[in-house]
Amino acid sequence: MGPLKMSALVFVGTLVILSLNTPVIRSSEPTYSEGPPTRHPFPIKPSNILAFLPTEAKSHFFGFKPLLEALVNRGHNVTLVSPFSLDRAKLPYRYVKVEKTLKGI
Repeated sequence: MGPLKMSALVFVGTLVILSLNTPVIRSSEPTYSEGPPTRHPFPIKPSNILAFLPTEAKSHFFGFKPLLEALVNRGHNVTLVSPFSLDRAKLPYRYVKVEKTLKGI
């Protein structure tokens, strides 16, 4: 995809998840999430993920909330741009509160 390496690019509704310069790597050491260890078939390096949800409709946000919380809890670096935050995320993540949404513009 041009000079910029992307390992994941997903467009779903108003959500954009980008993972830049974080290729999947295989190593002999397994990567574990917080909590009881779970072995993955091939361990991966945590990705940098941008979740952009600039909508006032909380129902749209609730559809993606479990996915985003799971990504945060598994150790990925998630930046969320939204009027709503994640309640059950165990690990730190970046949250950029949107004051004016698409409806308010």
